[in-house]
Order: sequence, then C-alpha cells, then structure tokens
Amino acid sequence: MTRFVGVSREAHAHKVWRRFANYQFAAKDALASIVLAEVVHVGAWMPIVFIEEAGRYVLMAMMSPMPGHNLFVGPDGEWLGGYVPSSLRTHPFRLFRREGSEQMTLYIDEDSGVIRGADEAGEPFFAADGKPSQSISTTVEFLGQIEANRVATDLATASLAAASVIEPWPLEVEVNGKKAITKGLHRINEAALNELDDEAFLKLRKTSALRMADAQIMSMGQIARFAQLMRLREQLAQTPKITPEGIFGMGPSGLVQFDN
Repeated sequence: MTRFVGVSREAHAHKVWRRFANYQFAAKDALASIVLAEVVHVGAWMPIVFIEEAGRYVLMAMMSPMPGHNLFVGPDGEWLGGYVPSSLRTHPFRLFRREGSEQMTLYIDEDSGVIRGADEAGEPFFAADGKPSQSISTTVEFLGQIEANRVATDLATASLAAASVIEPWPLEVEVNGKKAITKGLHRINEAALNELDDEAFLKLRKTSALRMADAQIMSMGQIARFAQLMRLREQLAQTPKITPEGIFGMGPSGLVQFDN
C-alpha cells in the first residue's frame, strides 16, 4: 500500500525521515518506470520494455518475468544488480501536480515507514528557518531532473509508436524448470525500424527515439540474467549471515546524475 501526501510545514516541520536501508520495498515490483536519460545504464543490467497505459506506451525496466517478484532484490533486501532505476532510488518521494495547478509539489508515501518524530534519529524535512532542509532540496532537484526528462521520454516513445515500430513481445522465460509467460509487454520491431524511409528515420533521430530504440533492442539480451539472479538468490538464502550490514544501494543523497 502507498499513501502519498504533500510535504508541508504544517504536517512535517516537526518530523524527520530516515533513508531506506535496503530495497525490500521494491521486492514485489516486476517493473519500474524509467526515463530516456537512463536507458543505457538500465539496458546494461535488465531488459527495457514498453507497456500500454491509457492508450499510450510507457517505458519500463523489467526486473522479473514473474508478476509480484523482483529478482534484483535479495533475501535481505540487498540490490543484486549494478544499476538501480531512478524511480526506486527516490523512494519514498515523488513529484505530483496538485489538482488545478501546473506546479510540481513534493509528496511522500506516509505508509513507507520512514517518517519519525523530531525526537528520533533522522533527517529533518525543514531547517530551523522554515526552508526545506538540504536533503529535501537535493531530493526535489533530482526528482525535477527526472520529470523534465520524462517529457523527452514521452516524446520519443510517441514518435516510435507513430512510426509503427513498437510490437507486442510474447515473452517466455524458463524459471526453475518451468516456463513463465509474461503478457502485456512490447518491444521494438527491429526489422520495421530498419525499413523506415529517410524522412521517418530522421524524425526519430530528432526526438532521440533512436537512442531509446537501440537501447531497448540491445537490452533484450539481459533476459538471461534472470536465471543467474534466481541462482544467486537461492545461494544467498542458504548462506549464514555474518554481519547485519547489507546496504547495497543509495538513498536520494547519493543519486547519480543523468547523462546529457
């Protein structure tokens, strides 16, 4: 369950928040939203797919062929890959537009369990002068970068759809000796892409859609990683725990900037 509420002085001036210590919150997420700026990084670790929502295609990172499971999250919540999609690294914050306004506002998932009272250890939402704390400002800045790039992402995706080069991807992956059939995924039709005339090809290049298409095509080779992750997770589950430390990821203060 998630329950996003706007971060405000009235509600959060006398509260603190703790950065997530692991990725257990994403253990059931088979897909994660991504933007154009990170496709090269994502594609080096996991398949990139399109899903259809409200009549349009949305770009996603695929973290498991099984709904309700994230193979990149280990038994203790540790991240088992190299790159973490930006939408997970910003947990539990999001930027949303308030109803009737074009201005983006910072929201937090109040059911995330990271909010604490001011007398507990954590990072403040607001400084003594009433302004957002440094950690909150850093989070807002990075989320702003994501949302700004989402405009370019949607434009590139729409260009690929208009060029009719996105097709259904009837994916079957063998997991523990059984076939997992994943429905609702889409991919780039490479043959159709290569057959486009010069004018259509130029349109895709101008919207950076070719970068997205190439990354998606290359990323399909990462399907084999799911079997590797299954074996790794089994090994970790059987390995005695030596130390309590298991933080493999970074909270918002350690967010990596996007490539230009």
